Amino acid sequence: MDEAARQMREKYRKQRPAVKGSASQSEIEHREIVRARVRKLKDDMRITAQEFWERLDLPSGTVNSWLTGRSTGRKPDKFACLLLAGISNTPDDRAFFLTESDLTEAQRPLIAKALGWKGSAD
Repeated sequence: MDEAARQMREKYRKQRPAVKGSASQSEIEHREIVRARVRKLKDDMRITAQEFWERLDLPSGTVNSWLTGRSTGRKPDKFACLLLAGISNTPDDRAFFLTESDLTEAQRPLIAKALGWKGSAD
């Protein structure tokens, strides 16, 4: 990952609000959906967890927490969701991770178009 990408990732991490208190049932269910989608993406790629986090260029503990669901309150941030969308093989997965990235409705189609994805972010 180049320096500009690292700086962008750090900028978005600093903007994320801290997770406080206990999670609601809907937050827990949503994290489980995200965990299942991340695991499905890794499994569809037929790679190990190590190969997966190396491909994403993210810390192993972070990615493993997504895969196992052991983390409380952690889910992929905006930057990570864009990375996950970028390596996704199906339009459904791309749309899911673009939506999870918290980009605006206007931004998602622009990103999809820039990456050459047709109809995946609508």
